[in-house]
Amino acid sequence: AQPSMIYAIGQAFMRWDTTAISTGMVSKDLVANNRSFAINWHDTGHWDVNLSSDGSSFSENAFDSSWTPTVDTWYHIAITRDGSDNVRLWIDGTQSGSTQSISTDIYNGTAKLVFGGNDAGATFTGYMDEMRVSDTCRYTGSFTPTIVQFTSDSNTMVLIHSDMSSGAGEDVSGNDNHFTNNTVATSTHTP
Repeated sequence: AQPSMIYAIGQAFMRWDTTAISTGMVSKDLVANNRSFAINWHDTGHWDVNLSSDGSSFSENAFDSSWTPTVDTWYHIAITRDGSDNVRLWIDGTQSGSTQSISTDIYNGTAKLVFGGNDAGATFTGYMDEMRVSDTCRYTGSFTPTIVQFTSDSNTMVLIHSDMSSGAGEDVSGNDNHFTNNTVATSTHTP
């Protein structure tokens, strides 16, 4: 089953091993003419959200956040889109950069959902944990990220724990998502 892309909401705990390369956080864009969205961090210190309404072209929306992670430090990263089409970047529960108004309807194609990469080859180098995509806006104001495993609810479209409690990288949302585990490995590193 493909996750609903009404409000492509992504969040994860991320720990960079290097900041010398740009990286994708989460995307659904690896198939030309079948793209939905891509959320990326660039080594120039900014984030962008790329959305497609037709499956072929992206509208890029950069956050004016000049944030660079510290290597070997865990961060909770979330991108939210509320019912008024306000898109926000949250780093450790605090909004980073300005609110973007993005009214693009997101194309819900069959491209694979990818955590830690995008079609430009920007592969994340580091660790990710508690990766979740929801069909609702989970944060509209500053918050304190939980340090316990996320639990699935009716708005969870995909939920992946990077430990062995559910199998390395298995979707535990209950939505019957299937994927190929290419690089998920367990680690003693935890947020």
